[in-house]
Amino acid sequence: MELAFEIDKITESIENAETGETLETVVFSVTKADLEEITKKNGCF
Repeated sequence: MELAFEIDKITESIENAETGETLETVVFSVTKADLEEITKKNGCF
């Protein structure tokens, strides 16, 4: 899978590089079991 974005700097939130607009960002920890639930079969991606 190829990503359609580029990380150009580290910030505390998601920031639009063109406009400088920042978006509210929440980061959650996930487990291996969580990742196994995220599949095409379950409608993801």
